[in-house]
Amino acid sequence: MGLFAFLPYLILAQTLITGVIEGNQTWTAAGSPYQVTDGILKYGSKLTLEAGTKVAFKNEFACAGAILSKGTEQQNVIMTGKLSLKSKKNVEFNYTELQNFYLETDADIEMNHVSAEESVIIGYNLLVKDSEFQGGKLESRAWINQFSMENCNLDGCEIAVSGKIIWKNNIFDRCNMQTGSESYRITGNTFKNAIVGLHIGGNSRGSNTLISNTFEDNKTHIEMYVVEGYEQNIRVENNIFGKATSAIQIKGFRKTSRDGRHLGDKVSVPFRNNYWDNRSATQLQTDIIDAEDDIKLVATIVTEPQLKEKPVMKVIDNQKDRIALPNVPPILKQLQDPVISPTIEWILKVGGIVLLGFFIQYLTQKI
Repeated sequence: MGLFAFLPYLILAQTLITGVIEGNQTWTAAGSPYQVTDGILKYGSKLTLEAGTKVAFKNEFACAGAILSKGTEQQNVIMTGKLSLKSKKNVEFNYTELQNFYLETDADIEMNHVSAEESVIIGYNLLVKDSEFQGGKLESRAWINQFSMENCNLDGCEIAVSGKIIWKNNIFDRCNMQTGSESYRITGNTFKNAIVGLHIGGNSRGSNTLISNTFEDNKTHIEMYVVEGYEQNIRVENNIFGKATSAIQIKGFRKTSRDGRHLGDKVSVPFRNNYWDNRSATQLQTDIIDAEDDIKLVATIVTEPQLKEKPVMKVIDNQKDRIALPNVPPILKQLQDPVISPTIEWILKVGGIVLLGFFIQYLTQKI
């Protein structure tokens, strides 16, 4: 009877947050759940969420400071509601659950072991590792930013990127992809069950690579935006392209100089050493669509040589840090990390020193 009499107080136990917050604040599991009705975290302040903390932002919470979520594998931090950051201070989420959460900031966002459901994350530079996203949106929206993501699963998400892309060993399932990438390195990912598996800019600056990815059951595997007259600095190699209505769609326009002259009249995009599901060259050409804009664009896609066998993606040492590809052409083997035993490395060093000594002695005798 005493326990039941005390139960309403247990249910109502919570911490209400309102008004101005300044200085270094730490919210704990013991004070949870935190109900943030309104307020602002002042400029220069820092809010730390300890493991097990639960926070509900009932209204938009304006933050001009830094936020650090310090969840653990045993005790995640749980956040719901809307958070608006008005500063350049960084945001870091570790072992955090985001439920119908909205975060918009001009700051950098770092997420490790984050589980997000129907949540929107909009920031400057995004660094995401070992996380899962169900629905919602991830957006990195400045031209000079970077969106780095590794070992993540994304299901039914909207992805928007303007700057540099570095994606490694992720799974994109039923995702809506929109990128105007400045440059990209995309390796070991899976893009499947989407209208467009991957949208990229073929005229991106820098060295661009699209290597060892798998495309499955997309209406269009790749939609590439190109500019006529620009050299396509891109390597599309050792990818697996499964069934699709159209393998590749090329979109673009003519680029003119200041005096009105066209800078070129054709675009050539190299797709070499890829597996095309045993399709013949004739079948492959029918799967490549030139999706013309207002002005006709002549696009040529180089698909030779083609891999005759499907590359096998295999995890090494139960980690996703490297990919083993049997029967890989030499050009890709050079990209893999060399593995040299300590004994052989010692022999090479000693041999190098001995040879250097003989060479110096030879020069001395000549002199």
